[in-house]
Amino acid sequence: MARPRRTPEQIAEMRERILQAALDILNQEGFEALSIRAIAERLGISHMTFYTYFRSREELMMTLDERQREHIQEHRAEMLREAAQGDVCQVIREWLGIGVRLATRHPHIYHFLWVQPIDAKRSANQHQKIRDSLDHLAELIRLGQECGRLVERDPLVAAGVVFGTVNAPLIMYHGGRLPDAELRDRLVNEAIDMAMGYLCSKNAETI
Repeated sequence: MARPRRTPEQIAEMRERILQAALDILNQEGFEALSIRAIAERLGISHMTFYTYFRSREELMMTLDERQREHIQEHRAEMLREAAQGDVCQVIREWLGIGVRLATRHPHIYHFLWVQPIDAKRSANQHQKIRDSLDHLAELIRLGQECGRLVERDPLVAAGVVFGTVNAPLIMYHGGRLPDAELRDRLVNEAIDMAMGYLCSKNAETI
């Protein structure tokens, strides 16, 4: 007897369960542990059932990337409103702090997003994600320049300098090139102070 066809709502619900299971595995165990069989075991389904909802692991990863991008875009829009109405320097510090908290509280997710080597199928998404981050930070910097709080520099270049400066200790730590978390945190705090000094000081030519 044929199985009853699932409704669109049931299909959407199961896709969400699969996506959440994948996120949980990424967050708890890391990218290497994320497999179709691991997702199926966590949900108590056959691994073949996965293919009813996603064509491949790559499609799942692309969907996760897109979901994260949508979530980030919503948060960034709110930050732009806060910067336009309040203390833009504080908003930029908060923007930088979001990435730091992701790296320290959800290390596997950070590793997946910023340290894991990019495969060919995800390269366009990853490159766009980085460009989106730089564009948003550049817009915050531009707002700070317009209100006289930040020194006049090319906003996109300044965003790249700041982004790279703050993330360098995090990437080194997650790549196994820093010995401990305490040193990582000290370097990150210093990097944020240096980055803000670079943005605010008319005499700072380099960091």
